[in-house]
Amino acid sequence: MKSAFGLSLLSIILLLISFIKLNKETKGIVLILFSAPIFVLLFRILGFSITALPLSLSLGIYLLRTSWGNISNNVIISYLGLVAIFIAWFIYGPQHTYAQTKLNMAITIGAGSIFAWNSLMGIEPVEAKKLARILIAISLFYMSVALEFFGFTYPSNILDFDSFRVGFTNYIRTSDDIPFTYHSMGVPILFACALFLASPDILRKGKKVDDSILLILCLYLVLLSQARQAILGIFLVIALRVWLSRTLSSAYKAALIIGSTGILLILFIGLETTAFTQAASEGNLAVNRNYDRAFDIIKDSPFLGVGLGGYSLTGIREYPHSIFWELLSEFGLLGLTLVIAFSSSRIILNPRKAIHYVNQHGQMPLLIIVAFGVRALSSSDLTESIVFLVAVITYNSAICKPRLSSSNFIKTSNHE
Repeated sequence: MKSAFGLSLLSIILLLISFIKLNKETKGIVLILFSAPIFVLLFRILGFSITALPLSLSLGIYLLRTSWGNISNNVIISYLGLVAIFIAWFIYGPQHTYAQTKLNMAITIGAGSIFAWNSLMGIEPVEAKKLARILIAISLFYMSVALEFFGFTYPSNILDFDSFRVGFTNYIRTSDDIPFTYHSMGVPILFACALFLASPDILRKGKKVDDSILLILCLYLVLLSQARQAILGIFLVIALRVWLSRTLSSAYKAALIIGSTGILLILFIGLETTAFTQAASEGNLAVNRNYDRAFDIIKDSPFLGVGLGGYSLTGIREYPHSIFWELLSEFGLLGLTLVIAFSSSRIILNPRKAIHYVNQHGQMPLLIIVAFGVRALSSSDLTESIVFLVAVITYNSAICKPRLSSSNFIKTSNHE
């Protein structure tokens, strides 16, 4: 690992300045949902042997401690129901090292996430756009560290979108000792875009230039990361935001969505980067994803699955890179049904209200949840995807107490 400064130092300073300017509630969200991987990388660079997750969760919960009284009983009951399901399927499962770690982390991270998502639902005054800028700074931090500490090659030109993904692939061929991936660069941008688009004053008069620049920067950075889930997720969030608009005509909505889809296809076909080439190849459609094993498990144990962590035969971390296939293979149809019932019953019973819900600050939390859902459905395991499940639980409770209607949102957001 190379040792250098420069861009990395600048990105750290940018992160610190952006963080200091946040209000207490938004700082707590950053610490709980986004800071642990950054601490891991920083501690690694500085040579410190400190566990990052307890530090991140403790600091975040401390900042959001006054919001405990605002957490709905429905949220607490639903989360405890989810925990009970996890424990029951852990007892039923192999109970090996990975299963134990998975259970402990899912419960711990899930509990901390309740504070963060309770605030994001509008219970607390969250600065969504400032939070989005923090996420952009996080992406820039990972990119600068990759270049200066891990020897990634600088892009040869502004349209060289292959350099970071190829750099990561080349690095892991010789060593797996790297605490981040190209997803670390791309996924924060997906979340940043969702936060921007969820804000009531996006592209509002007087802010159009600044917002447009930041959105263009987001699109460029996500292409530079070549994280496919982030790229597809951004276009999905944009399409959803356009579709939910009440001020645009149906024809204009269709034109914008078709236009965005066309741009995406042009990127897939025209850029011919490694990631897009792999995505278009049937043999590489599910790189690092063993869906076949998940299908075999579901076929053999459709009703109860193989228990929490049972996807792994060795006790080493192994999973199908999709929360849906993970739950279905390890919890079976019964467990998956229970998880859905505890987390999203009101959403299912009130789909229209769920789709058009706007919180008391005029924000559309659905867009943020969709972004996290894209991540959960295409990567990682329950230890990370629990954040998405908790998001659904808090949203499930929030829609029962609507703060504003969609028309209020449009009035707040002025002209789009």
